[in-house]
Amino acid sequence: MRDNPLQPHERGKSSDSRGMNNPRGMPNLFSQFRTNADPVPVPPQGTLVPNETVASLKSLLGTIAETFREHGMVDLAAEADEVAALL
Repeated sequence: MRDNPLQPHERGKSSDSRGMNNPRGMPNLFSQFRTNADPVPVPPQGTLVPNETVASLKSLLGTIAETFREHGMVDLAAEADEVAALL
């Protein structure tokens, strides 16, 4: 049998699908990433965005649409224009 890389202290015991029924259970490899922090709060609907940000986004979308048109992707250019119109 080969060594189990997930549990190196158990040499010669390889994991397989039968190990899922093991009463010890499978190791939780991502347990170190769990946090008890509160979820990120969602801003209320109608949050104000500075006019400079909106103007910058419109300009960026216009540049993106222009680049799409230059490369023959008119459908994506139209979508970029539609998003810019929403702003």
